[in-house]
Amino acid sequence: MKPLNIKLYDIARAKLNFNDDDAMEFVSSIHELNDHRFENLVTKEFLSEKMNGIDQRFTKLESKIDLRFITCESATNQRFIQNQSNIDQRFKDAESFNSQKFTEIKASIDTKIAEAKSDLTKWMFIFWASQMTITLGILLLILNK
Repeated sequence: MKPLNIKLYDIARAKLNFNDDDAMEFVSSIHELNDHRFENLVTKEFLSEKMNGIDQRFTKLESKIDLRFITCESATNQRFIQNQSNIDQRFKDAESFNSQKFTEIKASIDTKIAEAKSDLTKWMFIFWASQMTITLGILLLILNK
């Protein structure tokens, strides 16, 4: 037995009042604990391996994310181009429709203006003809007297 174990054995018997077998078991238990206390410690090599594994997984994940981002960006660009062409077509259709309606409204307004002009000319002729007739009638009455 080592001197430290003998000392522990003596303390266990004297201070803890263990019998010989219990004191021996106590010392062997402490010795076993002492032998196994470094088993659960992390070494540099173990930590390096784990960090390399994490780095590799991170790199794979990063490449997957990049691929998904590129795919998503491509799909978004395609949708944008498609929607832009749809919007352009709708604007052309709306412009064509508005141009056609504007032409129809202009034609309708021109027709109404022409009708109003002819009605105004007709009523002006009737007014001036009746005014001239009345004026001639008054002049004839005055000259005949």
